[in-house]
Amino acid sequence: MYHKQLFLADAIRLRDKISAVMPRWYRAMPSLEGEFEYGFTMYENARQSALGMLVLGSEALRTDNKLLVNLGVTAVTTVAPAASAIATAGSAASTTQGAVLNEQYWWPFFNDCWVMGGVHGRQQFHLASVDWPPNTDLWDRRNRRPTMLGRELLILSISGYVLRRTPGLGMVFYNDDHMKAFGLRLANIYALDPGDDEAAFVARIKAAF
Repeated sequence: MYHKQLFLADAIRLRDKISAVMPRWYRAMPSLEGEFEYGFTMYENARQSALGMLVLGSEALRTDNKLLVNLGVTAVTTVAPAASAIATAGSAASTTQGAVLNEQYWWPFFNDCWVMGGVHGRQQFHLASVDWPPNTDLWDRRNRRPTMLGRELLILSISGYVLRRTPGLGMVFYNDDHMKAFGLRLANIYALDPGDDEAAFVARIKAAF
């Protein structure tokens, strides 16, 4: 588990690698240190998920109001429509420590913080699918790199997670090695090399579980 001081120190050491995943369209804070502080809050919210689970899947999850109302969202700043849907339904679901990532100021670093927080909290990760999704959900062919879902699964693959196909729940990733989970650091994530071959990457992910 990360304490804030260690998290920030690790992020500062990795600032060049973290900056490299910042999209051009992202409106960054005045300083990377501010991004790192925000990322730690995201990490903590995922680590302390109210339901003991986080949901993996495509961006379509972010607009599935029924799902959001039932499971809540993980965020530091919740996307307004999601917060409104939860409030309108009178739901007790969390708008900061729920199961579906729905962050107004999202970028890949915050996504990594979300996954790592879930790992350190030994949360279950539920894939919103009864079977492996198509390759295009795991691999971005245009940019020759993993999609966010592919990256999330790659992180879980080094964190002691195993796959169980559970009736009624579909594909659920459980932590089976707390030492690997607690040992995960930002440096491990930013040292990952997914390669540039779609078939090899997808095979690697499936073989890992």
